[in-house]
Amino acid sequence: MRRKVTLEDGRFCVTNDPHHVIGSALDLITNNRNRPLIHERLAPDGDGFTLDTLGTVARIYTREDLPEPWDQDPALDPEKTELWALYRDPDRDAPYISHTAVITGDELRELVVQALKLRGDA
Repeated sequence: MRRKVTLEDGRFCVTNDPHHVIGSALDLITNNRNRPLIHERLAPDGDGFTLDTLGTVARIYTREDLPEPWDQDPALDPEKTELWALYRDPDRDAPYISHTAVITGDELRELVVQALKLRGDA
């Protein structure tokens, strides 16, 4: 299923993103400060992004880099597929829980393109 991005009340919402991990990552990636760095940071060998109190977008290079519960999925092989881990820091709604998602680099970049179009920057 291909995910779709919408903009609701100034925040990105993504289909099949129940904990708003991907939407938060898109907010982080497309903010004014990070927008000029997208192509460099989200390249297959890129450094990703981190913003305290919001989250992190990090490249997964080895099985040991896979967060739980994805580390239990033998179909995910970071040596064969470009994978990225998205981390959403705890917030008011879930103050003690950090949520994660794992997606391919191609899907992440496609979602960023959708988000930029919604912001009017593509």
